[in-house]
Amino acid sequence: MTAFTQHGFERAKERLGSNERMIERFIQNAELRGKKPEDFHTRRERDWLRAHGGCGCTAIIYNGYCIILTETNTCVTLYKVPSWFGKRGHYDGKTRIRDVARYQRYRDVYPEAG
Repeated sequence: MTAFTQHGFERAKERLGSNERMIERFIQNAELRGKKPEDFHTRRERDWLRAHGGCGCTAIIYNGYCIILTETNTCVTLYKVPSWFGKRGHYDGKTRIRDVARYQRYRDVYPEAG
């Protein structure tokens, strides 16, 4: 059985919108299958997770949510990850491509461009 703080349970119920048993199963799956900061390759994601974990807590990413757990695996809170999290940047040389779909269309129409 997973332990919750009062705040953690309220946030889980608000954001996952289901009953207590489903929330417990979700947190248990996050403990087993979720990604920890050391599982990410990019520094930006690792630093973001470490900053949100802090103070003896661990931040785990699972199924689009960031779950904050204490050392004793008590759920403190959970929230959705930002939209940029887990996305890779696309670069053409040294410059970042802002609109990948538009860039790809340009490359398809003008193959001699590069």
